[in-house]
Amino acid sequence: MPSKVVEGFSLSHAQILDGSSTFLAALAASVAEDYDIYGVNDASLDPDSDNYENQGDDATLSRWGWLNFASIGVQAGYLSFPLISRLTGRPITTSTTSTTSEVQTLASSGASAGTFTLSFRGATTAPIAFNATNAVVQSALQGLSTIGANNVTVTGGPANTTALVMTFALDLANQALELVGFDKTGLTGAGVGTVTRTTAGIDGNVSFATDLWHEDSFNVAARPMIVVMPSKDKNGVPRRLVIGLYKVSFDPMTFDGPAYKDGLKVNYGGTALMSTTDEVGATHADGKKRVGRLLSVWA
Repeated sequence: MPSKVVEGFSLSHAQILDGSSTFLAALAASVAEDYDIYGVNDASLDPDSDNYENQGDDATLSRWGWLNFASIGVQAGYLSFPLISRLTGRPITTSTTSTTSEVQTLASSGASAGTFTLSFRGATTAPIAFNATNAVVQSALQGLSTIGANNVTVTGGPANTTALVMTFALDLANQALELVGFDKTGLTGAGVGTVTRTTAGIDGNVSFATDLWHEDSFNVAARPMIVVMPSKDKNGVPRRLVIGLYKVSFDPMTFDGPAYKDGLKVNYGGTALMSTTDEVGATHADGKKRVGRLLSVWA
């Protein structure tokens, strides 16, 4: 069992949740691209508290303390469009320029018997019959771990009499800039049978955009968030300390920079409010308000 005594010695990331994931589920999914897990420089959580003292003689002196809210601040050394979208409630638009499929042609071998193999990025097919159809060649190529199902189509053939045209899927276009290897040593009566590039594959350029300080992006609905610290317990077992906040009302984001070599720093934060519900909107069993939860979880 891990110890309940834990030291948080760094800061790995802050993450704004969608309101439907628990703190632990969001933490488990934090390696996904749409979470803000890269390059967090600093984070702070400052409670705003107050108290009342009923001053009388020592026997009747009483003091009451309470918390109003907590101020959360994060500085990140990256720019996450999903983060901005969650802060502002504004959508992300994606535009893509034209793409070109990679096309390679295997000239007819002219073989009368035997087998050949094809290879791509270190993976090689099983032997293929000299007169294989395009369907057989396509299946063999898709069976390679470096290509995969549905990532290449083959037309033409049979291989011994008619050229085979291999068209690669768009998401494989850049990878397919390496020519398919053709080993004809197992063929009888083979001619040239070379592989040539008919069309060089080009992945389309993708751009993302979202509104910056749009007039509708202020005072958006509060969201839960977590701040995560790599930790170890007193027995040296790796853990992660997590500060989970149930309801954060965010302020407009600000920037430090851009500056030469230092780049751009993004500042965001707001007010962690007292909440009668947890991060997924479930009412606390005791009906009492709280700001969040402190967790010590697996590394």
